[in-house]
Amino acid sequence: MDIARWGLPLDHWTKPIKVMSIGGRFDWNDQGQTPNAHLTIFDFDGYQLFFESCNLVTGKSMSVTNAFHTTEGVITDRGFTPYKDGKRISLPDPGVKTKTGDIFRNYIECIRSRKVEDQLAPAIDCHRSSALCHLGAICYRLGEVVPFDKSRKAFGDNKEAFEALQAMEERMKSRNVKIDASLKYRVGPTLTFDPTTEKFVDNDAANKMLTRNYRKPFVVPDKVV
Repeated sequence: MDIARWGLPLDHWTKPIKVMSIGGRFDWNDQGQTPNAHLTIFDFDGYQLFFESCNLVTGKSMSVTNAFHTTEGVITDRGFTPYKDGKRISLPDPGVKTKTGDIFRNYIECIRSRKVEDQLAPAIDCHRSSALCHLGAICYRLGEVVPFDKSRKAFGDNKEAFEALQAMEERMKSRNVKIDASLKYRVGPTLTFDPTTEKFVDNDAANKMLTRNYRKPFVVPDKVV
């Protein structure tokens, strides 16, 4: 999610975000509530971010990666593939130097030093990336389980979103999940989130899920001074 956000405009956290989610928990016969096949679509007023989490994969189909779809082609960690001829080309080194290291070690080091400049990345960026993940989870939890045929209409005329769902389904097949009328998805509503207030617009049920009743003394205050 951190890398995916690199492709968004710098002011993406100042405009309303629309969120829609679809997924389910398949193949595993357990009491888990978190989907193991989950696709969330974020709309940033002209920019779309698709985030997929699916552990119904085996062998070579397992991966953690990003793809940036531009007007001219697709950028991945393997290079740039133009739509025009489909021939992948290597990308030059951008020459940008960033802090690198073990993020878990860095967390402990920053607690000890109490110095902001020791962070590998600003805390606000970490908050924004994790917040998007939470928005997708909230949308999913507010969804309803629908028949397979109805789930195919979840994205309306958003061709790219439907193609992303089909790509996830191809991965699901590696665990013998049948993509047919017997499959039921949980389809979340389309939510609007206001990043400036960090609240959902006109949706009390969604806003209640932004926090919880904490067990004293382990309480996260509403305002941190």
